[in-house]
Amino acid sequence: SRDPHTLQCSLISTKYGDLPKEAAVGAYIKIHTVEEGDTVGLHQILLPENQLDIRPLILVSLGAEVIRVTKEKFCELMDSKVTEKLSRLKVTYPSDEDLCRKFLQ
Repeated sequence: SRDPHTLQCSLISTKYGDLPKEAAVGAYIKIHTVEEGDTVGLHQILLPENQLDIRPLILVSLGAEVIRVTKEKFCELMDSKVTEKLSRLKVTYPSDEDLCRKFLQ
């Protein structure tokens, strides 16, 4: 039998234990599909600051036109009908833990 060798590498600490720094990589996971006429991010516009999902999100477009409007400008243009619709809009994205579990399956 061979003698085991101990590898020396720098580690990063995660809530799941230590991980070799070289193994820490990014991954892209599809969490939502935006169809024609859909919006992204408006489900959070009426939430208080402490309830916002502030995880980074990357939108990949396959040729779609994206119109960005600042929150301030959108709120300035909102009327009571829009506010009512937004208050009923519920979108939930998976937790980081669920995404990690799905990725590792």
